[in-house]
Amino acid sequence: MTGSWIEAQDACRSRYNSNLTSFHSAKESDFVRQIANIFRLDSVWIGLNKLDSADGNYEWVDGSDLTYTNWVIGEPSGGIENCAAQWNSGLNWIDLPCASDYFLPYVCD
Repeated sequence: MTGSWIEAQDACRSRYNSNLTSFHSAKESDFVRQIANIFRLDSVWIGLNKLDSADGNYEWVDGSDLTYTNWVIGEPSGGIENCAAQWNSGLNWIDLPCASDYFLPYVCD
């Protein structure tokens, strides 16, 4: 399954009554990387975004606290890039436009 971040989050909610995945440790991030590697996926959408953030900071879509981050150096880069994806080669995260031509696989909680 692939789609924009918005499509991915909508699919998690409608199909599984869930959200895009959130991480609270390197161990959780690595677990998702391992799953993605099984399916030979280079990257996946995660539930981190700043679409509804009053202060412009990133938040987990499930409302849990942002206690762990693993951004690629120089990320988040801002602009119209308000949603996050995990790049599996290094477990690092990048920001990308939420409703865009970036159709990535995704992982629901």
